[in-house]
Amino acid sequence: MHRKFQRKIKISKYLTQVFLFLILLSAVPLGAHVDSENMPDSVAEIEYKIYLEFKPDDILTLNKLGMVLYRRNKLDEAIKTFTKIIELDSKNADAYDGLGLISANKQDYLSAVEYYQKAIFHKPKDIWVHYHLGKSLEAIGRFMDAETAYETALNNYKQKFSNQSPAKNSKYTVEMIKTSLKNVQLKLSSLPEKNNEDK
Repeated sequence: MHRKFQRKIKISKYLTQVFLFLILLSAVPLGAHVDSENMPDSVAEIEYKIYLEFKPDDILTLNKLGMVLYRRNKLDEAIKTFTKIIELDSKNADAYDGLGLISANKQDYLSAVEYYQKAIFHKPKDIWVHYHLGKSLEAIGRFMDAETAYETALNNYKQKFSNQSPAKNSKYTVEMIKTSLKNVQLKLSSLPEKNNEDK
């Protein structure tokens, strides 16, 4: 009797997932991916997990889930998600960037730098990964390298939007990069020349 009850619960859970997935598919155009732009992270996490029940190797959705888990401070689960992506695609820059963010969150800036550098190797024109690299380099006192990273992020932004309309959050992005660049330049200007070179 107890086993039958457990089986009914499992079937009920499965049918619920199928039902939710069908609702999800009806709201998403064929070939598109689930988008969390207008959803709270808690809701996005559930929707991505349901979607991945049926498409477990969908890298784009896995990356989105990884970032949601990171923002929700579910770091161990986020690590597993980004690691799975790299197992599926060893050149996936977004997954390396995600692992870098997690390492930086844990104040393991040396590991973060390594992950960001791997991301840059595969996606050198990315804006955010250079910015993230700059933040971790700055945290370990490598101010000149951080300055270069911020400048590269800014140049990548200018190149990306030289022939097209900027993204809707572009002003915020540019200001963030410029502010970080100015801050690290102030730190550099306050250092003795010898120490500056050592950094």
